[in-house]
Amino acid sequence: VFTSGFTSVFTSGFTSGFTSVFTSVFTSVFTSVFTSVFTILVDGDGYINEFFVKFKEHFLQAGNAGVVNAARELSDSVNELMHLTIGAQADQCQAMVRIYANMLGLSRVLARAGLLVNDARSIALFSATFNRAQELFDFVDAADKKEGSDFKIREQFRLFVDLNQCRHIFLAGCHDTGFTSMLTPYKGRTYRITFIKAASFQRDFEDLDLPIKDLPSVFKSLPLNSTEPLDTAITKAVTTISGTTTPCKHYQKSPSKEPVVDELFKPVQITESFTGRPDELFSSRLPPLGVINSREYIPIDKEGQRLDTYALPPTQDAFDEYNSWAKKHEVVPVD
Repeated sequence: VFTSGFTSVFTSGFTSGFTSVFTSVFTSVFTSVFTSVFTILVDGDGYINEFFVKFKEHFLQAGNAGVVNAARELSDSVNELMHLTIGAQADQCQAMVRIYANMLGLSRVLARAGLLVNDARSIALFSATFNRAQELFDFVDAADKKEGSDFKIREQFRLFVDLNQCRHIFLAGCHDTGFTSMLTPYKGRTYRITFIKAASFQRDFEDLDLPIKDLPSVFKSLPLNSTEPLDTAITKAVTTISGTTTPCKHYQKSPSKEPVVDELFKPVQITESFTGRPDELFSSRLPPLGVINSREYIPIDKEGQRLDTYALPPTQDAFDEYNSWAKKHEVVPVD
């Protein structure tokens, strides 16, 4: 009886403890592998202008750190919306941002508005820093083809809208009514889709009965100083560039003569003065130009071979200076 009871208690306790530990480990592994996300899809051709207006006002003085702060502001703003949607469960989710834009045309348009330097791909520095700001943040060049950004956003939307790990989709593309046909089957699904409003918001999206939210700390509701839609302006900018320059096969060179610098906006021009030796110091020691080909000015030996002017050997200090320079520039000596 004692043995039977002991075995029963031991087996029960072992099974209970093993089950508890196994459940805890499995839950931890499952949670780490299948972390839920909420996705923010941004059509950069229509929304980045407002983002840059806000960025210029609040984050410019911080340099590259300002781009990181802007990315964090976007993440925090959407996190607040997620808490309003699903409550405390939002703490278990990660923000995934996908921005698609025509960088060539967008850089040109933002330069005309005074938000970037006049360089064909001046926005590339911003996008690179933005990508490093958060693990799941991507600013992608959709190339200069028409509706390149629209195509990428549609496919990303179709991927995430039926994905169980995606808790919610925030769409920042309400300037383009072309998305309404894609969204019509999801009309009224307030638990799944939310629109991000901007200055170029189209009223057709209100008919889809989906939430429309503002992110005033990220997207300022002020359009660029232009009388035409940004998409049209970008298309014209690309046409202008491609019509005046011959692009490289792999990279569109800038028509601008400004240097590429590690700044988003116009750099401060610094002029340096340098005073060297006057030209007369050297020209006065040269023979007259009219007789420079005469043999009497060229020393030769008895065999008729030219004799070069004897030069004194360099000093030890000069040797040390040269060796230091050669080591720094990895100069390979030639025998």
